[in-house]
Amino acid sequence: KKKKKAFEFNEKENQFGLSYLKKNKIEKEKFICFVVRTSEYYQTIGKSLVEKNMSYRNVKQENYVPSLEYLIENNYKVIRMGKGVKSKFPFDHKNFIDYALSEDRCDFLDIWLSANCKFFLSNSTGIAMMPLLFDKPIINTNEFPGLRSHSWIPKSIHVPRIVIGKNEKLYNVREWFDFGLHWRNSRELELRKIGVKPIENTPDEILETTKLMEEKIKDNFIVSDLNMKFWHKTKKAWDEFTQKNIDNKKPYEFSDRFTFNHFHKIDGIKTTIPDFYLNKYKDVFIDY
Repeated sequence: KKKKKAFEFNEKENQFGLSYLKKNKIEKEKFICFVVRTSEYYQTIGKSLVEKNMSYRNVKQENYVPSLEYLIENNYKVIRMGKGVKSKFPFDHKNFIDYALSEDRCDFLDIWLSANCKFFLSNSTGIAMMPLLFDKPIINTNEFPGLRSHSWIPKSIHVPRIVIGKNEKLYNVREWFDFGLHWRNSRELELRKIGVKPIENTPDEILETTKLMEEKIKDNFIVSDLNMKFWHKTKKAWDEFTQKNIDNKKPYEFSDRFTFNHFHKIDGIKTTIPDFYLNKYKDVFIDY
């Protein structure tokens, strides 16, 4: 209904949230929520088999440390989110609050903190979608499949993973279609079978994206020309792939319903893929 927020918290709820900030000496809207996916949540709720299939979504937590250091150097406090977490995060600082392991952690604060942070830094896991309900910026790093970014989310930055195959061959977007990476959330075993491996974002890429978020907050998240070049080229390649299957009278399969227009609207692109990232992997995203 064109509202910026899904709902407002009442006074009692806000006081509960503010009391947590006061207890930890956190200034309102001067804190970042942060989470990276680990195997712990699914294991905690008894879904180890699901976790085994989805383990490719986990990342090296250490890759995020330079970004956390940067944020703290710039006077932010960082709150590590998460549920079912057992292990300590591999970073320690008085302005890094490991809320996920604290006695304060509860479902209500998960939502309230997500709604009141400056922005949310994550690797595309469940709770990281919460801020969009409250018009708060989101960084989704290590996105995979890379062509299923939530392109419609305002105030968002997505950093897809690149994909390599045998002999470290780097596949471009057009080749992703041949592996079905334009529509499916593949399982670990499937990825091995088709011989592709998604590569994690580097610490430098995550850091540069974190810095970019501060710029985007100032310039109102304008989508760059390079981004639109990527999206138009992706749409063209995707439409050609769909049409080729029709022309070849390929038997209709479940995957065929997932066209470009199923996931995206070319005149409704709101997210940003960092220009530096598109330029770094130009042969993957632009020049193919």
